[in-house]
Amino acid sequence: VVEGVGGQVRPDEATVRKFIIGSQTLHRVDLLVYGDRFSANGVDGILGQNILRLGDIEIDLANGVAKLFKDSGCEHANLAYWAGSAQVGVLDIQPTDPSRSQIVAQAQLNGSNIQVMFDAGAGCSSLVLHSAAKLGITPQSPGVIPGGLVRGTGSAARDSWIAPFKSFKLDSEETLNTHLRIEDINRLPKNVDMLLGADFFLSHHIFIAYSQR
Repeated sequence: VVEGVGGQVRPDEATVRKFIIGSQTLHRVDLLVYGDRFSANGVDGILGQNILRLGDIEIDLANGVAKLFKDSGCEHANLAYWAGSAQVGVLDIQPTDPSRSQIVAQAQLNGSNIQVMFDAGAGCSSLVLHSAAKLGITPQSPGVIPGGLVRGTGSAARDSWIAPFKSFKLDSEETLNTHLRIEDINRLPKNVDMLLGADFFLSHHIFIAYSQR
């Protein structure tokens, strides 16, 4: 079963003899097969963590670049090699493995610690509705406006709202007096409060070092 914002789907599975990505050739790769909802945009499939965890990964969506890395001896190095002397943020992520592949780290929202999951497959960043409620923000709160319907894996659509927040902080990067989307996302790992989606990836140059957490 594959679960997403829009509910559940039950995919089939296929094994392809040869899968080429960049200059790498992978043999006997297992792929899930379900539906054609992406084909209207000329997309044939989604690269998931079984591919993206083959090494550490640099993601620079604003420039259309994703690079897989094999690194060693880099425990004390600044892996943001493109940043030069500029300040970069560094986040510890929770341990990952094939059965628990989500990239989860800690952030601060309105001064309270929250757990955020990095998911480039999500079109926009969203805060879980019950996590917003813990901070006193609901769809009925002052300043909250409708955010439209949100879709994802599965056929259902969910309502969302845009809500004001005093601050959102990731390591040393802090955004004050911002607005975030809130929605009822009930298919996330139970400890996750927020999805950081493609909008976040488009505005950040990111290196995910699985090897160093």
